[in-house]
Amino acid sequence: MKKIVLATDFSNGSDKALEIAINIAKKNISEITLLHCYSPTYTDPNIPADLMIDVEQKRQEELEGKLTNLARSVQEKGVVTKYNLKMSTVAESINEMAENGEADFAILGKTGDTGFLEKLIGSTAENVINKVKIPLLVVPEKIESTSIEHLFYATQLEYDETGLLGQVFDFADHIKANVELLNINTDRQLDLVSDQEIIAELNEKFPNRVIEVSQLRANKVEKTILDHVTSIPNSALAIASHHRDLFESLLNPSMSKKIIAKTEVITLVYHFE
Repeated sequence: MKKIVLATDFSNGSDKALEIAINIAKKNISEITLLHCYSPTYTDPNIPADLMIDVEQKRQEELEGKLTNLARSVQEKGVVTKYNLKMSTVAESINEMAENGEADFAILGKTGDTGFLEKLIGSTAENVINKVKIPLLVVPEKIESTSIEHLFYATQLEYDETGLLGQVFDFADHIKANVELLNINTDRQLDLVSDQEIIAELNEKFPNRVIEVSQLRANKVEKTILDHVTSIPNSALAIASHHRDLFESLLNPSMSKKIIAKTEVITLVYHFE
């Protein structure tokens, strides 16, 4: 987690995300790249080409000026900072930076129904997220605290998730947070593997850690998870993108009663093949 990319649209939601990015960067001696993506200007065939080129150039200069000022303000806080202005989608840009070794962790703000996150995930959430190979930290605009002291990892306790859990532990160590597994049992859930068997395997794989597990029974999985996380101050939620239903309902506010937009939970998303 040495190369953090912060996707910004210069909104209040991005400001909270930037604050968290700075905190993480300082703790890990990381560098931050400020990323802003934009779409091409609509071209009216009745407008002369030279005028359109001039408009586009002025737009780029304005955006670059904003990024320059923002990068300068971050550097003044003691963090090595660069910026990247791209005429592209956020997802494509993050992918490209990750592939080029320019980013290993992404942070972005979430402002609501039409916020920046929707530019990331587009209309097919799982398709885009499955292409993003680095962890994503989604920061809602209205969070009360930018400090993360508790990290809850939502798990079904059905699969081998030791690789992902190892990443969660590493992230928690970097930010000095404790990790707790959060498992919601429902009447519809198939218990193919004993929960105790999975927990025993985790204790064996991580002998130097105390595996904390909270198990709750409820039929409204997403609401129960978010209510539990928000009940404890300075908490964040970690999930894997292969938890398709949970992932989509948590991160896409058009689904599951727009839970994230109402509850303001910082969410860490890990890609999982």
